[in-house]
Formats: sequence, structure tokens, C-alpha cells
Amino acid sequence: KQDIILNSTAYIYRNISGYKFNASNDRSEKENILFHIREAKNSIKFFNNFNFYYIKDIPRVQRQLLIEKKVISPSMTQKIAGKGLLLQADSLLKNKLVAIIINEDEHIKIQCQMPGIKVKECYKEVIKIEKKLEKKVSFSFRQNLGYLTSNPSILGTGLKVEILAHLP
Repeated sequence: KQDIILNSTAYIYRNISGYKFNASNDRSEKENILFHIREAKNSIKFFNNFNFYYIKDIPRVQRQLLIEKKVISPSMTQKIAGKGLLLQADSLLKNKLVAIIINEDEHIKIQCQMPGIKVKECYKEVIKIEKKLEKKVSFSFRQNLGYLTSNPSILGTGLKVEILAHLP
């Protein structure tokens, strides 16, 4: 069973209160969201081991590698102004990849990827990060709908879990 499951990934998608969804945002609004997240990151000690990168400053070859590793989607490399990435510096040493993607489809995508069947561990990691961010960032939420997203399939919890399997 362990040989078939290559990795597990958990994602949490969030939008920030007071901003339109990214499909309607212009460059200035995306830059404001990016600034808002960077300010939150810099004010929370937990995020000291996360490195910030502007997507526009990442060379094309490295952007392609991030796409292949499923850290960012191909859409992240289109209209790259106002888009950013926070990568946990020591996560690869711990045999996991932890990232916060800013202004992809939603304002924030928190993700954790680990080898094998580790759905619960990935889920706990993204929830921990979301709770830390929530101390400084107000997420769009409605009592009757849950967390608001531009994608109806993740409306509510904003949670998505994937398992990558190799089928011989």
C-alpha cells in the first residue's frame, strides 16, 4: 500500500475580507493583498522560518519546477504582478513541503505535501498555519455559507485533499 501512494496533500483556500475575488482584482488590489499577507507574516513569530518570494523574481526554470512539484499552478505564471509565495525554509528537511501561495485563484492557498499516506498530518499542518494567519488577517466568511471562495466546489470549508497514487 505504501508503494502505491506517492504523496498526500492538503490545501486550505481563503480570501481576505474587504477585497474582491482575484478574477476581479486589478494589479493594485493584488499588490495590497500581497502587502497585507507579508505584514501578517512579519508580525507573527511562527512565520520566521518562512521565506517570501515574488513570483516575478523567480526565474522561469524555477517557476516551471514549482509547477511540476505542484506547489503552484500554471495560472500562477500568467500575469505575475502581485503574486507571491511563502515557503517554509526547513520543511524539506522534515520530508514535507509547506507553502502559502498568494493571489493564485484565491487570495491565499495554504498547502502541505508529504510522502505516503499522511492526510491527517497534512491537514493538521494547514489548519495550524490558517489559525496563525487568522490572528492578523480577517477571512471572508458568512455564517450560512462558510468561507467564501470564487470556486463553488471549495465554498464552505475551503479544504481540498489529494492523494497521488501510482497504479502499475
